[in-house]
Amino acid sequence: MYALSAFVLVNVFAFVDRQILAVLAEDIKADLGLSDAELGFIFGTAISVFYVIFSIPLARLADVWTRKNVLAGCVAAWSAMIFLTGCARSFVSFAVFRAGVGVGEAGCWPALMSLIADYFSPRLRSTAMSIAAAGVPIGGGLGLLLGGYVLDAWHGLYPDPANAPLGLKGWQVAFFVVAVPGPFLALWLWSLREPQRGQNEGLVEAVPSGAQPRPFVATITELAATLPVLSLVPMSRHAGAARRIILNLAIAFALAGGAAGLIAVTGSPAQWIAVAVGVYCVATWLQNLALRDPAAFAMIVKCRTLTFANLGVAAYVFVIAGIAGWFVPFMIRAYDATAAEAGAIVGVILAACGLFGNVLGGALADILERRTDRAKIYVMLLSLALAAPAIVTMLHAQSKMEAYSLFGIFYFAATLWYGIGPALANSLVTPRVRGISTAFYLIVFTLLGAAIGPYTMGFVSDSYAASGVDAGEALRKGILLGSVMLVPAGILLSLAAVFLPADQAALLDRASGFGPRQARVAC
Repeated sequence: MYALSAFVLVNVFAFVDRQILAVLAEDIKADLGLSDAELGFIFGTAISVFYVIFSIPLARLADVWTRKNVLAGCVAAWSAMIFLTGCARSFVSFAVFRAGVGVGEAGCWPALMSLIADYFSPRLRSTAMSIAAAGVPIGGGLGLLLGGYVLDAWHGLYPDPANAPLGLKGWQVAFFVVAVPGPFLALWLWSLREPQRGQNEGLVEAVPSGAQPRPFVATITELAATLPVLSLVPMSRHAGAARRIILNLAIAFALAGGAAGLIAVTGSPAQWIAVAVGVYCVATWLQNLALRDPAAFAMIVKCRTLTFANLGVAAYVFVIAGIAGWFVPFMIRAYDATAAEAGAIVGVILAACGLFGNVLGGALADILERRTDRAKIYVMLLSLALAAPAIVTMLHAQSKMEAYSLFGIFYFAATLWYGIGPALANSLVTPRVRGISTAFYLIVFTLLGAAIGPYTMGFVSDSYAASGVDAGEALRKGILLGSVMLVPAGILLSLAAVFLPADQAALLDRASGFGPRQARVAC
């Protein structure tokens, strides 16, 4: 429980920073002169795309180096970038510093989930991962409470910003405050014990954790296999290189064309260039992974359950991330709530309902697992079924308190699956691939969900507002139309449930079906 407490705090710290943006949004928008679409870009895309790109090499580092050190280094790095976010004075500098936060966060979840898998037996793993994931709503709630309090206090002390020390605004001070715990948490993580990999499944590695030769060379190689142009070098060393390079260039041109079309329609070049680059990097990495480690590629990409589940979670996160980012501004615009009021009430809701939902969801999955192999996905579908009606009624509430109450029901339902998704990603691969599998799970829902959902809702809101619709009503329509993504989420998760038993039974076949060499390293 000592180590698990530290893991909970990693998620608390990450989501204090993520969610504090929601309560600071109106002040940031006014101070930097941003649109809702640009705010949506900062909420989701700026951090998500760089999170995606760097999660791949940092997940590799977690698989070949001491995982507690990866965690400590990442926490230290992203706390520095949070501090710099408070120094931003333009849309560009704000986006750059948020991208830096994404790089720092990128290595945390793969290392954290891999550590939990070796600290806890399979019987308790979903519960342990759900407890760790409970840091997400706690951090989100704390971020809103803290952000609202700092804004209120700073405005009270310095009604005229010109008289504030160094001319600082309240939203800047809030980021400085959030950055303070980072170095202390990094030291705690560095002091933890590193467990032996695979010990709970009897698949202990021949090379002890932390003793792998040249771990940083492997990480740089993984990064090179991801980045544009550099990724073609390792690809060219294998047979059939010309065909693969042509395919890679075709993917690049298709993404460039798609991005150009979306830019023409939306007028948001930063959004679609960033998403296109992120998708291209992931596609290139998958090409190189298939060449370098076909067993790992097969376990992750050729597993139908993981494919449908990852895409289903991405569609669900599209909605959750959008609502999480926009609900406080919605309450301010539609119900005349103050930032401090909305931050305090929504913060308590996030912490209480999210904590309860996380722990209950993980425990429920572990209990149902004794009866059905599909328990994890059934709980995910239950979460979606409860969340959908809550969203619709929440957006049409007759009073502030009714809207807050329905948001609590939505968030409780939406957090039931938080610890279950990573547990599913880990259960369908062997121990040596857990870091990469967790990273890929995070990549899919981050790039296709968190990077697009907040922006899309903001863009729709801007479009309605430009036609003369009231700002609160425009945002209501943006959230409601974005929530249609719950339909494909339900379909995809249902398909994952269909294929789960067969894919679980075929795990070792997928891991060892690529020749003697790969069979030896599969575990």
